Amino acid sequence: MKAVRFPHELKRGSTTVRIYCLKRPATAHQAAREVYTLAWYAGDIRQTKQFSDLESAIEEGNLKLDQLSAGKINAAAEINIEDAAILDQARKIAGDIPILAALQEWQKARSLAGGELVLAAETWSTRHANLLEQSTVTEAVTRFLAAKTKDGYATEDTQGSIFASLSNSVLGAQSIGSVSCAAIQAYLDAIPNRTTRNTHRKRIVTLWRWARSVDLLPRDMQTEAERTTRAKEDASKIGIINATTMESWLALVRNQSPADLPALVLSAFCGMRRVEVHGQTWEAINLEEGHLHVNAAKEGTPANRLIPLCSSAIQWLMICNDRKGKVCDGLAVDRIRKLGKERKLELPEKGTRHSWISYRLAETKDIAATALEAGNSPQIIRKHYLKLRTAAQASLWFGILPHKAKTTGKSSSNKNAAKKSADIGSESAPLSITK
Repeated sequence: MKAVRFPHELKRGSTTVRIYCLKRPATAHQAAREVYTLAWYAGDIRQTKQFSDLESAIEEGNLKLDQLSAGKINAAAEINIEDAAILDQARKIAGDIPILAALQEWQKARSLAGGELVLAAETWSTRHANLLEQSTVTEAVTRFLAAKTKDGYATEDTQGSIFASLSNSVLGAQSIGSVSCAAIQAYLDAIPNRTTRNTHRKRIVTLWRWARSVDLLPRDMQTEAERTTRAKEDASKIGIINATTMESWLALVRNQSPADLPALVLSAFCGMRRVEVHGQTWEAINLEEGHLHVNAAKEGTPANRLIPLCSSAIQWLMICNDRKGKVCDGLAVDRIRKLGKERKLELPEKGTRHSWISYRLAETKDIAATALEAGNSPQIIRKHYLKLRTAAQASLWFGILPHKAKTTGKSSSNKNAAKKSADIGSESAPLSITK
């Protein structure tokens, strides 16, 4: 190292640290020597640290410059180069798991094992390692969907997008037996919508429990997925779509995405849930007798029902092509909502189902019959949908016919109908409810 003048300054932009050289005389126990003092300011407080060699002082000085330049004043005051090296090594050991999450998991495991964590892990490994079949999360998903399909469940059609997202995530390539609760929770926490997050958690818990039942996970232990936490969901909103907006939406989908038109018709005129629409087949729709049987429903539940087809629903379905097999794929509802949002249509969350129930109840004035057709309980219908719409508004909704809706995506309602709808009252104001 070339000769250095003291105080030696290290600079990074407008930030400066200084190194001073102090010559200490010999004593009875130690020879004369030079010591180096690093000095810097963390905020308004002057900090110092001594070193026996210049190289170490310069290395520490550069670290302080990095921290101060990045605005990490507290770190500059407290973290030295040894601490930084330890932190870096800890991050490497933790891998994809956040350090705090890894430490919390270690602390809990150590507490459960009475301090003998390694011994407990070795005992568990001896007991289970040779009994469990090895499988990645993606492989487990493939086997799970195949098994459910073989058992007669439409799981792949109704939940395929959730499992595809899981398989394509960082968890997909990992062994399902090695995925921790913290890793699953981190995956779930990345989903911004809390209701969607809980739906994904529910499916993941089902997958992990199935994996336990087929010896991909230990049978005598709670799964890591079950240990994750549910998110607190916001209060739902009863958002009603008006007839003019629905007519515009139907015309838009008919013109821009005709293959998805059946999805909107079943949502708007039958009040079917998203999963029910995606699981519906044409063979279960009887246009001649005017009803359909919901395919995506469990036996013995309210969702297993017949839904009457109004005249509008029949006429809209009659103009759909290729009436065989599934009425749509598993992303049709998402596409039609995106299309409507792009055209600035006011479409509340679950607005088609909320609207249909409200208009149907206003039309029939029969809570029990409406609940049966909606696959809900009369208590829910009475609590959330009673007196939300009028018979006149219902007449406008169920009077939307294909020959009246232009294929330009704009409403063709005559001025009198539009005025009548406006006179009846706003039909898009959300009403808060709790689940």
